Amino acid sequence: MRNKRIGTAVISSMICIACVISSSCASLPVINADGQKADVPETHDFNIRTDESGYYDISYGHGTESGEERTTGLFIGDHYLTGLSSRKDTVTVYLDKGDNKVSLRRTEGGDDPFIDSVTVSRSEHRTVMVIAPHEDDEILAFAGSIMSAAGRGDTVKVVFMTNGDYFGKELSEVRIAESAKALEHLGIGKEDIIVMGYGDVQIGEFYIDGSSDEVRTSHAGLTATSGAPSLGIYDYHLLDQSEHASYTSNNFRADLENIIRTVRPDEIYTVSEYEWHPDHKYSCLITRDVIKEIQKDTDYHPVVHQSVVHGEEATWPVRLKTDSSGNPSVDRFTYPFPSGNVPLEWNKAERIYLTDDMIKAKYDAIGEFVTQNEGTDTFDGNSEFNYAFVKADEFYWSEKY
Repeated sequence: MRNKRIGTAVISSMICIACVISSSCASLPVINADGQKADVPETHDFNIRTDESGYYDISYGHGTESGEERTTGLFIGDHYLTGLSSRKDTVTVYLDKGDNKVSLRRTEGGDDPFIDSVTVSRSEHRTVMVIAPHEDDEILAFAGSIMSAAGRGDTVKVVFMTNGDYFGKELSEVRIAESAKALEHLGIGKEDIIVMGYGDVQIGEFYIDGSSDEVRTSHAGLTATSGAPSLGIYDYHLLDQSEHASYTSNNFRADLENIIRTVRPDEIYTVSEYEWHPDHKYSCLITRDVIKEIQKDTDYHPVVHQSVVHGEEATWPVRLKTDSSGNPSVDRFTYPFPSGNVPLEWNKAERIYLTDDMIKAKYDAIGEFVTQNEGTDTFDGNSEFNYAFVKADEFYWSEKY
């Protein structure tokens, strides 16, 4: 594999590590998933052999003592899974029974070795995924769920389908940066952010297009995926395929399928198919389609939780009030579809309840969405709407697929 650049980053040539060799997989060194440690001198390919399918912890030693932030990409099979950052030393991954090809490829910062050893063992944790149409939906609907999962020690992957570019491509990096800062309040680092990077308000087009290679142009005039390279957050297709993806339905669906198939989340949180906003409605429907596609050849049955950001009335959710001292007075959510015209019964919604610390973290996270709260020269902000999601609970309807 020749060296390829992502912005200023370099993906280095892969070499094999020195560890136990298996005759059944002679071309790749093997790490048995039994806590065995293997030296990893440079970026490389290797094989992890497991006795059963499930979640495994890959723990790695840092190859630098400089403390400088560097990122190595972890690939399962042929697809990008996650960034490995110097801020953490273990990642939970799903591995199939038998041989699993794994690759480590540098994606950001320096040429000296970043990973110098790898240990693999069965995990007591799992992975959950939040699929958000836009940067901010993950906090408004699922901040409490994210904190609860992270508090259990689970890995939380946050997937942004669009890049927030509706009012101009320059806004894209700003909105991604705002979500990255917001997620820091919940304990989520940028290595667990996946930006698909398609155009804002394009998801409905992709759903209606079905299987199509027609290239769509976003409202901002873009035709290919983008992320926030100045932050070291690249769009998924670039990390996965070393090139940006054209805005087509087939690319969008393939990227989402590769993400879910590779991460294999036990639970997926997304917004409701009954919302009026087309990106929200169709993100749920496409997610459902992709899960069914994966199930054609894979024994995969996630629990999907859908919540609501845009209810049927503009006054929902009830706006945040303050008490006589000026402190927020936090209520619980009310039913977002009071007409009863959707098949989501309020008494069947699952709820989680946020602690005072979680409520504060959610409040502070929403404060990071400066453009959405305060607006810009081209659009008005809506801080009252955003802070209305600071509630003592969160809700969703769940279904096992």
